[in-house]
Amino acid sequence: LFMLRCTAQWSCGALLGSIIADYTPKAQRGRWKALGSVTAMGWSGSAAVGGWLIDRFGYGPTFAITGCLQASVLPLWAILVPLVAKESELLAAAGAAEPAHGGSEISGISLPEAA
Repeated sequence: LFMLRCTAQWSCGALLGSIIADYTPKAQRGRWKALGSVTAMGWSGSAAVGGWLIDRFGYGPTFAITGCLQASVLPLWAILVPLVAKESELLAAAGAAEPAHGGSEISGISLPEAA
């Protein structure tokens, strides 16, 4: 059970980083990655809060509290995951958005077509 929970919990990080890179303009990616680093620092605070909860309530209630907090995020993920476009949809949209003047446009930068 613990291994399954850890796998599900930690596998989301790589997916989230990929989604952020795909959906943010290059000029803003650093800001969003920095925000991810700040939220990762929350683990330090959660260890302190977990220790306090264990001292105050014991292991069983602390485990239940942690499970409830983690499960509360599942409805949000269930709502957001269908909104993330599939790679095939992104490629189709990029193909439909090719400029008519013969150049290629990537990330808002117009490039002349190679001869």
